[in-house]
Amino acid sequence: MENSKLILLLRTFSSQELREFQRFVESPFFNSNQEIVVFYTTLRKEAPLFHSNRIGKERIFQKCYPKRTFSDAHCKFLMNQLLKLAERYISITNMEKRDSIRDYYLLDSYVNRGLDKNYQFIFKKTSKRLAASQFQDAQYLHQQYLLKDIANLYTDKQSKRQSNEYLQQMVDTFDEYYMANKLKYTCQMLNNQHIISESYTIHLAPEIIQFLRQNNYDHVPAIHLYHSLYLMLTEGQQHFEQVTQLFSNYQDIFEQSELRQVLYFLINFCIRQMKTGDTNNYYLNELFGLYQNGVNTGLLLDNEMINPWDYKNIIKIGLRLERFEETEKFILDYNTKLKEQFKEDAFHYNLAELYYYKNQPQKALEHLVEVEFSDIYYILGTKKLLLKIYFENEELIALKSLLTSFQTYLKRNKLISDHVRDTYMNFTKCLSKIIKQTNESLMEEIENTSPLTDKSWLLKCAEKY
Repeated sequence: MENSKLILLLRTFSSQELREFQRFVESPFFNSNQEIVVFYTTLRKEAPLFHSNRIGKERIFQKCYPKRTFSDAHCKFLMNQLLKLAERYISITNMEKRDSIRDYYLLDSYVNRGLDKNYQFIFKKTSKRLAASQFQDAQYLHQQYLLKDIANLYTDKQSKRQSNEYLQQMVDTFDEYYMANKLKYTCQMLNNQHIISESYTIHLAPEIIQFLRQNNYDHVPAIHLYHSLYLMLTEGQQHFEQVTQLFSNYQDIFEQSELRQVLYFLINFCIRQMKTGDTNNYYLNELFGLYQNGVNTGLLLDNEMINPWDYKNIIKIGLRLERFEETEKFILDYNTKLKEQFKEDAFHYNLAELYYYKNQPQKALEHLVEVEFSDIYYILGTKKLLLKIYFENEELIALKSLLTSFQTYLKRNKLISDHVRDTYMNFTKCLSKIIKQTNESLMEEIENTSPLTDKSWLLKCAEKY
């Protein structure tokens, strides 16, 4: 039962949802089978963890029916019925949070039942709510379209020879909704093509861009933003500043989920620009600012928790920019917002990196010995940082020993991807050649080696050694 779809879903329920679902299951409107009520009531006592040794089928069945012989088929039936109820519960509660969807179906029902008075009351109420909405994103355009669509349907059903003003409004709002979302998803496809080298077939986007060149839709924030973002992704950096400005201007009128996606588009664009040449660290500084914005506004936080890779990247950038005080404060302030399994290693490893950049190798070593390797990243990062410290301190015996053991580890560990393995293996090979001083064209060899981590550091070492 532990890995069943039912338990996997129930484990995501909050305490409030577990209580609400109890009332949902007990409601005769949704469930008339009292066995399901008993089954859930028994199962709920094991929430929220639902430990495997406490939710075995036979154990739960016996608690529900002390005098009956265990039936696997009946237990599966109860689980299946409870799962269907749980899925219906989350569908209904999710729809209840979306006023526009709920009102759309309510208005549609009033139109079909011919209840003009009821329709007019809800229509006016919904119109006022939308007019007062602070949001102007793509989701808002969808809500506007739904309202105009139902208004068009209502007017059409009046069976009167009268002008239908809502038909034009519906078409116009649909155009805005379509263009905003077409550009939004096209931007997602373009972004993904850079990240995962996936090829997409993109239809109609050029035609929309041509239409927008001839018709100004900058008054529609969602179209304005995604149009500029599309131009940035297709034409390059000359549009970057406009997108970042719009991203800043529209932070109060876009939903968090939509802003988060735009933020990652900008972050990925900066990273690509840095790889192709970043004059005066312009994009590195912009990237640091974007990450700071994401943290300060909560866009990079999920339930007040930060992704360990975002945490790592922010620190890396801060160290490269030598903004040590800000970076140290970030390490200390946001370490508590990491998942428990990452906290200790992230704290010690990142402080070790900080002290290394501040040219305090002894302090860096003090923290490195505290890293317990909760993640492959910390294993690889720690070994690489130790190699750099040993090299810079001319501790050749320790350096050679670690180079040998690290290469063995890279060859034997099956959890490391080929790309990552090659990246670190190339690093160790280049460092080995530097200390042996056997290759006169080593600088050129390092420059041409790919994939390779810390290339600039290796080039400096080869030049000096």
